[in-house]
Amino acid sequence: MYKPRYLLILILILALTTAGLAQSYMSARSISMSGAYSTNSRGVNTIGWNPANLGYNDNPNFAWKFFMLPFIPATSFELKNNSISPYWLENEFLVGELLNDKDKQSLLNYFPETGLQVSPVMNIDLLSMSFGHWAFSFGVESISNVTIPKNLFNFVFYGNQFDEPIDLSGLDLESQTMATFTLYHGREIKLDFLDEYVKQFNVGAGLKFLSGASYIDIEKMDASITFTRDEAIVDGHGLATGAAGGYGFALDAGMSAQITDQLYSSLSFHNLGGKINWGDFNLGIFDDEMLDNDSQENGDIVEAVFDIHSEIHKSNFENADSLIEEGITTDTTYIVDSYSTSYPAYMNMGVEYRLLENLTFTANYQQFFTEKLVFNTTPQLSIGTEYYPFPVLPLRAGFSVGGYDKFRWGFGTGLNFKNYTFDFGFAQVGGMFNRAKGMSFTITNMLLF
Repeated sequence: MYKPRYLLILILILALTTAGLAQSYMSARSISMSGAYSTNSRGVNTIGWNPANLGYNDNPNFAWKFFMLPFIPATSFELKNNSISPYWLENEFLVGELLNDKDKQSLLNYFPETGLQVSPVMNIDLLSMSFGHWAFSFGVESISNVTIPKNLFNFVFYGNQFDEPIDLSGLDLESQTMATFTLYHGREIKLDFLDEYVKQFNVGAGLKFLSGASYIDIEKMDASITFTRDEAIVDGHGLATGAAGGYGFALDAGMSAQITDQLYSSLSFHNLGGKINWGDFNLGIFDDEMLDNDSQENGDIVEAVFDIHSEIHKSNFENADSLIEEGITTDTTYIVDSYSTSYPAYMNMGVEYRLLENLTFTANYQQFFTEKLVFNTTPQLSIGTEYYPFPVLPLRAGFSVGGYDKFRWGFGTGLNFKNYTFDFGFAQVGGMFNRAKGMSFTITNMLLF
């Protein structure tokens, strides 16, 4: 019987070759507490969470966030999918035995009808600093999502079904990558009518400058592979958009309050009006031979309507890549005058309760306002805790439900001194331990004065 040993290789290739960076503003503390972080963020870590928190007096006079050494960017990593877990690989796939049809069907049932979604995530802070009630950050981020049709896995498990086309119409890819510069400011506001209700009230705002690097979207894909005894026939057509060199702006705004000595609250909105207008900076990525238009003006926005027909004989399978490439007609690629994409807007609403001097509980409600890319409008509720058994040793943990991830849990620790902090955070997505379908990890260091 056929055993699909190459499936693991396929999954790893897709995971490792899909470039994905996301605007989730992950830090060691936010990962550890599964996103229950909007109320207790301070300094440079307020970026992406709430600018109003810069109004508190416990913000550092100066903070510089980096990885292991200064000038090495702080990097957060996440890899997740909607189906595969270590439990599945160990107990259902890597069993060292031949699979019967019942086993294969059991494996296929792990994949939803919409296919396997792979979403690697990384957040890179090239330079992040805060000065009292001000903070700024320069980094690289993007959002990517790849969907692999379930029919392709059916082929992997059952092999060639001669003369029966394998439908690949569920194949999808969307990726948006950019550099961002963010400037935040927060301050305390004195309002007489609030004195009865809160001890301190802050407001804050942030401006983001977005410099788009690249965007790609497979908007339509109707393709199939048909196997005969001697060859594989690839047929199909599709529509894809590619763009590079764009810019845009987005606004963040928030408020926060210290209600009592123990209770804090927070509300913020992010990426308001965020949009990237592509093609304003011509990077010359698409050359004249690829385009039907005579003009290269705005040549960094193209739309390709492509057709493919390739017949690959079994004696020439080692050249399959080049044969497929030769079978794609690109003479319908043309320049688009203008193209824009939205920058995902979301809301954070949080609460923090300091039960003891060394024990804090936090909660956060996050709501995205888009169904694009790896975001959806399902709310996410996060609950976390931070405990200091010793003054320099924090212990953090949290979990969240809802949102794109559906379930996530995390923990972390570090060493927090007066002028230097070291923190790491780890989280799992879509399950716990070997049943999880993804993980996050980061290490951050910070100098404080």
